[in-house]
Amino acid sequence: MKNLLTLFVLFFSSLAVANDDLSGKSIVCGMSSDDLCALHKDEDCSFIFKSNQEIIIAIEFKDANQGSWHDYKGKFFYQDENNPEVPFLYKTDLQAIALYFFEDNIGDIDLVPTFKIDRKSLSILYNESEFLNIGEQCVVYDNYEDINESIIKMKDKIIAEITKDNKI
Repeated sequence: MKNLLTLFVLFFSSLAVANDDLSGKSIVCGMSSDDLCALHKDEDCSFIFKSNQEIIIAIEFKDANQGSWHDYKGKFFYQDENNPEVPFLYKTDLQAIALYFFEDNIGDIDLVPTFKIDRKSLSILYNESEFLNIGEQCVVYDNYEDINESIIKMKDKIIAEITKDNKI
């Protein structure tokens, strides 16, 4: 009986840990620069973004602890357009996904992650206290297609939203 109980506990605890492996998943978020700036009413972001510019980020989880951050045209994370992919390490808990970029030392327990994603809302915490509530503009995909295809779908969606009232 004791052995059966031990096997039962080990089985279900391994299932709980396995669910934190996000490999094969991606999060793609996008909106127009005007909508992004509207989220930050207290800040003037017009000097950063042109009006009605597509802002798209994609977070691709490649295995149990590594992934890539894709920044369409380098607008969100100030990446070089020629290098739109930045590798990261990640850790998960029941409520959040913490992203650590390779210049960070993930072994340092006191280290604050570069970004923290709320698992329920997909909102992003950055700079330890700034909250970007963009979860409603995010889509979670299984990586059955290339991440660039998902980014293009998001771009098309944003352009359709920006141009929906155009008469010509």
